[in-house]
Amino acid sequence: MEVTDYIGPLSLIPATVAILLAFITRNTVFSLAVACLAGVLVAGEGLLGFPNLLVGALGNEDFSWIFLLELFIGILIAFFQRTGAILNFS
Repeated sequence: MEVTDYIGPLSLIPATVAILLAFITRNTVFSLAVACLAGVLVAGEGLLGFPNLLVGALGNEDFSWIFLLELFIGILIAFFQRTGAILNFS
């Protein structure tokens, strides 16, 4: 039995982190992002293990890379909107 087969009470850590941070910071996106990182750490993959967990969860490696590419493009667009860089294009 691998460590990830039975995590037990440790599986409650990401949910607890998300709920507590959501109440403390009033920022749900930040809270969910930190909870995702906590879940990756609990799974034993380390900080850079998130893409490996996505491949396992989503199935096909090609699909997961396309998903990550779309995610990073969305983050880049949100960054441009927040900094006001989009206003300079028109």
